[in-house]
Amino acid sequence: MKYMFGMVVCLLLATSTSVGETSQPKKLPCFDVKLRGGDFLKVTILEADLTLSTKYGELKIPLGDVCQIEFGIHYPPNLREKIESSIASLGSSVYKEREEATKYLQEEDIECFVYPLLKKVECKDDLERAKRVTQIIKNIKKRAPPELLSADEQDTVRTAEFTARGQLKGTLLKVRSSQLGDLSLKLSCLRTICGGNKHQREFNVDAAKHVNPSDWLDTGIIIRKNMRLIATANGQVDLWPQGAGQYMTTPKGYTTAGKGGTFMAGVLLGRIGEQGNKFIIGERYDGIPTDEGRLFLHIVPSPWNNVSMGNYRVRIVTNYAIVR
Repeated sequence: MKYMFGMVVCLLLATSTSVGETSQPKKLPCFDVKLRGGDFLKVTILEADLTLSTKYGELKIPLGDVCQIEFGIHYPPNLREKIESSIASLGSSVYKEREEATKYLQEEDIECFVYPLLKKVECKDDLERAKRVTQIIKNIKKRAPPELLSADEQDTVRTAEFTARGQLKGTLLKVRSSQLGDLSLKLSCLRTICGGNKHQREFNVDAAKHVNPSDWLDTGIIIRKNMRLIATANGQVDLWPQGAGQYMTTPKGYTTAGKGGTFMAGVLLGRIGEQGNKFIIGERYDGIPTDEGRLFLHIVPSPWNNVSMGNYRVRIVTNYAIVR
């Protein structure tokens, strides 16, 4: 592992000051953690809540409500000051100082911290400094994974109810791993945390109401980037009620294409957003959709231009998934 964000470097004994309060919640949700170096951990977080400093004041967010955290840049102690000093030395009148600063700023272990600070540098009246800044940025972009260079300066915390941006207080996060025991993770080493308590809702999709092309059931559930969607459905629909029981189907659909001819009659469909792509839910769907927006449900109508009867009971579970 080239980066100092490897798992071994990021794990400390759980004895230092950490984010939020140290009292453990009654229920400890399980989270997937992605470190900046690419390693993964499955842990329970031993914090009761997180404190997020925002432009509108501090928010105390219970861990049980957290679905996802995308970590911004958290500089290890004294590192930002050292980087800024080295950037200033790029314009030094002493050649040796310029060379040493250039070499230091290209060390692979700190390049994800160097990169955002270099992008802010203005050196219109210092051609030597401008030349070195441009070259260092170019070298870092060639070598470093794009994900390491794309981190925001703020943390983003998502719950089922809202998304908040700001800076998490503290430098460590206490966790428990079934393999490694109680640990503390440096915030500077964290990229993403996903999981927590799953959020679920149930719906009745009526075949007599949600069959026409414009008749989709709006679940009100918002699907966002990297959100895992699990949908399970059961029930029966009669595609020809006039001959009761002769043409029954389940959410996976009948053997004949429905009205319009694209999908099988009676199959349960999903769509994300008003103009999103239709996809088959059937009796079970488990995936990470590429579209974002509200989730709609629909039953493909009978091929015989009549109203179907019956309904499907649909259970929707959403949770953020970590991208590997």
